[in-house]
This record gives sequence, C-alpha cells and structure tokens, in this order.
Amino acid sequence: MTDADAEESNREIQLIENEGGWWTVVDSERGAVGDAPTKAAGLTLMEQVIDDIDDSIIPDVEPEEPMEDDRPEKFPPHPSELEDSE
Repeated sequence: MTDADAEESNREIQLIENEGGWWTVVDSERGAVGDAPTKAAGLTLMEQVIDDIDDSIIPDVEPEEPMEDDRPEKFPPHPSELEDSE
C-alpha cells in the first residue's frame, strides 16, 4: 500500500449539526459540501456525496442478533417463577 492509498482510505464524510439546527455535510477532502434543514435530508445529501465518489463501496452490514443469554430482561420475573426457584 502506498502513502496515497493510505490517505484515500482515511477519507471521511461527516454530517454535523450547526448552532442554527441545520445539518452540514463535510468531506475531509473537499470541505463543506452542502447544508440541509433536517437530519433526514442531510443523510440523503450525504448518500449523494458518497455515490459521487469514484470507486466508493458501502457494504450492506446487518447487525448480529444477540444470543438469547445476552439479551437483557425487559420485565422483572413473574412471581410464579420466583416461587419455583426457591
């Protein structure tokens, strides 16, 4: 990997909320790209910026399902469950 390749891999596209409540898309190479009045519109603009970048690949990643044991209990145990464990 060359130094130029290392720099390309560190390119960042960010969505930043400003004091006025607007959202600005910022490209680490081009600077501020555009503003949007809502976060949803900002994300759409961000997607367009990423699509315009040559050779950009955004992988589809699905979060892993937690194992049954890893899931937090949503409700306290039923009283009948407490009686059975005694």
